[in-house]
Amino acid sequence: MNALHKTCVAAVLGVGLAGMLAPTNAAMSVGGNFWNISWEGTSDFFQSGVNWATTTNPWNPALLTDCAPYTTLRFMDWCLPLQGSGDNGVWANRTQKTASQDMSGDRAVAYEWMIDLCNRTDKDMWICVPTMADTNYSYQLAQLINNLLESGRRVIVEYTNEHWNYNADWYNQQGANMGFSGDATTQGDWYYTYRSVQVWRQFERVFGSNSPRIVKFLGAFAVNSSVAGHMFAALNNTTTVNPTGVRADAVGIAPYMRGTDVAGCIAELPNKYQEARNHYTLANRAGVQLMCYEAGFETASGSSIASDPAVYGLVRRYLDTLNVAGVVVCNWYTAVGGTSGYQWGAKRTTGESMSVAHKYRAIYDWMAAHPPVAVERPGLTITTARPRVAVQSTTVKVVVPGAQAGAVSLFSMNGAVLQSREITSGTALLSTGTFGPGCYLLRTTDGATTPQTQTVVIR
Repeated sequence: MNALHKTCVAAVLGVGLAGMLAPTNAAMSVGGNFWNISWEGTSDFFQSGVNWATTTNPWNPALLTDCAPYTTLRFMDWCLPLQGSGDNGVWANRTQKTASQDMSGDRAVAYEWMIDLCNRTDKDMWICVPTMADTNYSYQLAQLINNLLESGRRVIVEYTNEHWNYNADWYNQQGANMGFSGDATTQGDWYYTYRSVQVWRQFERVFGSNSPRIVKFLGAFAVNSSVAGHMFAALNNTTTVNPTGVRADAVGIAPYMRGTDVAGCIAELPNKYQEARNHYTLANRAGVQLMCYEAGFETASGSSIASDPAVYGLVRRYLDTLNVAGVVVCNWYTAVGGTSGYQWGAKRTTGESMSVAHKYRAIYDWMAAHPPVAVERPGLTITTARPRVAVQSTTVKVVVPGAQAGAVSLFSMNGAVLQSREITSGTALLSTGTFGPGCYLLRTTDGATTPQTQTVVIR
């Protein structure tokens, strides 16, 4: 870890060293994962006595309220994407909207209800396509989402979940069968990438090539960045893995804290920063975003950490740590429940009072203090309250409404100043040719308002 990175870690851990860039608006937003309903019970999610054949709104009203701070809802546990579970990748066998949604008998939740929840709460949708899904399954799923998900919402498209963890030997064998080179793990990572590309191609058939409504995601391994390295190398193979040159948009990790109490988790924060930073370096080089598909606590079973008021400050410092490391979206695991084992839930039960839901209150307050900003592809306009930013292949045009003077500065995610330009007649133009693709922080000072900091992605 170099000196600048040490400064970043020191700042987020509360040392507060001078000279560290402290964004007024965060690059990162926080999303939520949902726990398997059969493990948790239906009351946290649905109203009692729902008639699934006729209902148009099955949701527990408190759940809709509790979704407020999240920008993205990840439905991995509701999708049941692993081999031999859920519909096992057969479209005709998927759970229907009119069937019971209690996930009993190893049944997934209907995609229609996942979409409905995102529409009702104005959230982006994150799905995990089943391991065994064929081309038709991916295409039909893309059609369904395109038809039903509101036009202002994005869908993050992830193939399966943690291929390196669950049934890793199966992926390794599939990679070997395809003749991929390298050791068994490398072959498995290449096969996962190959299958991800196949899924993404079906979504692009429906949404359009490089549509801003779909985010093509690769799931990596927080403690072993070689997995991400293998996947990026595989994407560059245009012979077997990626013959049509489909482009990934994001890579992600799950940097869980595993201390048994607050002090133990605080001690882990530098490691969480480094895990994220290692992957940010790879993501930045590949021109993609870094996300956390899962994040939070994986403390020992029986821990009382959820009830410790000190967890509030810990969660805020944890989010600060990931934000400074370059994470764009951080999905908490889980939004509710799961407290009988590893203390997952931001809330222990839906509707739990903020006064005792310390983790949830920390997320809520952190998001209120760090409102998210939109990040779009080159050639599109990033719309925020102020300023407006248009990202092109070689320029960043910044328009500050009403400002006749001031300055615009572009920083790397670790706080290094890359370029500064004066605002003239409300406009500043920066050249991107010298620092390449990646995620950057843009800070605008016009002398009239608090300096505004937001992210831009340059590809």
